[in-house]
Amino acid sequence: MQRKLIGVLASLVLLPLVIIAQAGAASTASAAPTICEPNQTWISIKSVTKPWRLTHIARYGVAPGTNIKTTWSASSTTKIVAGIEAWGEGSVSANGVIGAAEVKAGVKLAANLEKTYTGTVSDEVSFSSAKKKRVYAYFRGYRRYSGGFEKWRCSSDGKSKSRVKYGNWRSFRTGVYAQETTLCARGGEWLTSTYPAGSLDRLACKAIR
Repeated sequence: MQRKLIGVLASLVLLPLVIIAQAGAASTASAAPTICEPNQTWISIKSVTKPWRLTHIARYGVAPGTNIKTTWSASSTTKIVAGIEAWGEGSVSANGVIGAAEVKAGVKLAANLEKTYTGTVSDEVSFSSAKKKRVYAYFRGYRRYSGGFEKWRCSSDGKSKSRVKYGNWRSFRTGVYAQETTLCARGGEWLTSTYPAGSLDRLACKAIR
């Protein structure tokens, strides 16, 4: 009889412990999941545009019936400087932003404060005789990469994030440029509209007209 009572008491003691363990498991399962690494910050690139920009331009006219073999030169009219504009709390690394933009764009971009060449460019040109006067643009151009960025911070528990900085960035594809001569007019006929919109040929011809 004594042994049976001990068994009943043991089952009464163990039962609440089982219930408590199950309640704890349910509480853990319902906790909010983490969405980021606690206290970490990161840069998000919002957009990337890459239009051509002229940095050097010169206009040359060739009289009808004239053969030319000479050197043309063009002076710098503008420069592209890599950098950022930022608003918000705390600080942000300009090169960190440009580095993130470089990954997004998939090309090598100039670092913060680097600028395009500002000296004079030159090339040897050669043209055979033509019946009408011709007008040429001699130029150099770069792809100017730019867009927006945001800096985010993860909360201490990893369950939320907040934007602490935002702004714009700009750079250019380092070591890659176009340096060309393009025909802009024959006689009184301007050829600007025959070149694709946004092309360097159209930009150059519009710049010298």
